[in-house]
Amino acid sequence: WLAVLIPSLGWVSNRMPTVVRIAGGIEGGSYDKVASAIASALAQQVECPAEAVPTVGSSDNAERLEREEVQLGLVQGDSMDSPTLAVVASLYHEAVHILVKQELPIAKMEDLRGHQILLGSEKSGVRTVARLLLARAGMTFDDVQVDSSSWHGLKTEPTAEVAIVIAKIGSADLVELLSNGPYRLLPIADTLQFAMDEPIFHPVLLSAADYPGSQLPEGGLSTVAITAFLAARHDAPPILIQTVLERIFAPTFVEQNGSLSAEKAAHWSGHAWHPTARAFFQAYQGGSLSTE
Repeated sequence: WLAVLIPSLGWVSNRMPTVVRIAGGIEGGSYDKVASAIASALAQQVECPAEAVPTVGSSDNAERLEREEVQLGLVQGDSMDSPTLAVVASLYHEAVHILVKQELPIAKMEDLRGHQILLGSEKSGVRTVARLLLARAGMTFDDVQVDSSSWHGLKTEPTAEVAIVIAKIGSADLVELLSNGPYRLLPIADTLQFAMDEPIFHPVLLSAADYPGSQLPEGGLSTVAITAFLAARHDAPPILIQTVLERIFAPTFVEQNGSLSAEKAAHWSGHAWHPTARAFFQAYQGGSLSTE
């Protein structure tokens, strides 16, 4: 095996793990699919044994990385607050979708008071976002009925009055759920101010073209989005980080999975990069990346 010197980390082992374990998400969900795609790319193209690990979401993935149960994991920006974790790559943007039953007289966040809201597991990334949204409307979880079920179950049993879902724009599962179905999308007001107050988010407009059959307004529906990252521990071996970066930014992988290109991913800053990832992206950015 090899050892290399990385500033601030000292000498670290530089060999591939026997098996690369990638924390994904709920089986069949977007995180699970992306984690499986990364595992497949590693296994097929560099003959590295790899497997996607089903989890309940972003916070769970961050905790598994900290406990060294996995080597890589998909993590939302709001879960990247541990000094142990480092960004490997920004993968894609996820929008906040607030699904409301068609027949309910709910026009704004304040109208959610007293209603049942499906938020998924406590270790999913949705909880933190939902807490922020409710707080802006003068509420806490005590003012609503929290449902910890997975939103994927709504396709067969659409029983929840409201669901907050964080997913890639145009997600096939959401398109199916919203296409002439029992739910509509609720806009988020003052998204620019929201993003200024919470810089890990940015304002976006969801268009009817992204959700056919959902009857979105012609001018789009306002919400906010957050970045989904591939994360690792700061002390992850450089050869692992370099290998996975080469695989996930191959043109075929980007096209098949709808992820960001290396050129677009290189312009993200705001979290601590793994040193190998920082060096990888400098070639695309033409400058230095944030070390914070």
